[in-house]
Amino acid sequence: MNIFHKIIYVITLTASIALYAQTENSIKIKEATVIVNQNDLVFSVNGLVCSFCAFGLQKGLSKLDWVDKTRHEKGVFADMNNQYVKVAMISGKEKKVQDAIDIIKSSGYEVFDYYLNPDGKLTQQYKVGENTHEK
Repeated sequence: MNIFHKIIYVITLTASIALYAQTENSIKIKEATVIVNQNDLVFSVNGLVCSFCAFGLQKGLSKLDWVDKTRHEKGVFADMNNQYVKVAMISGKEKKVQDAIDIIKSSGYEVFDYYLNPDGKLTQQYKVGENTHEK
């Protein structure tokens, strides 16, 4: 391999790593890199095992008046393989995170963490049960 090919290889490898690297507005849940935008709320959920379960959870969460039903499936995306739920929020509307946590728990699932990105730049992690973030 000549020097030109080595340079191209290094540039390609570096670009690939940068492309898949976790950014400040992304989180890692199991095998998934999840982008958390300014109007997203992401929950790490345990026990989500079938599409029927995901549908029921989507249905319950989509009833919250601050959920943007124009995004995802009625405002909620559930990933069974990686055990997370992403809720689209309506900008400027009061969000009651605890209401969503209550729906998830009453549906029979455990929720440990949730993630918000209030300024659109840096995702913040919150532990359920430790000063639930209300916004």
